[in-house]
Amino acid sequence: MEAKKLGTYIAKLRKESGFKSQRQLAEASGLSNGTIARIENGTQKPSMETLSTLSKHLKVELIDLYTNAGYLLEANDLRDNSDKKKVYFDDEYGEITEEERQELAKHLKYLRWQAEQNKN
Repeated sequence: MEAKKLGTYIAKLRKESGFKSQRQLAEASGLSNGTIARIENGTQKPSMETLSTLSKHLKVELIDLYTNAGYLLEANDLRDNSDKKKVYFDDEYGEITEEERQELAKHLKYLRWQAEQNKN
């Protein structure tokens, strides 16, 4: 997703989560108002750490933000669908090692567990 569309998506999530202004989200999340503004305007691509912080306040799963920001590709976006077990990051990170994949799998299991706990 290009930066402008991602910014529009995050602004939509902010409003749906009850934050009327960027400043309110900044205060709740601990991020600067300028950072929120640049992300929503599409002039700054948020880091994975920033997305992790935002996901906690925007009522959205972290993996959704990672995918929309282009850090993760969905399986149906891969050219070679026979290799669905591999996880690819954007060009900044490249293909991950088996050890990194296992750590990521642990993290994703935790995120899914955390999302289930938040539903209850």
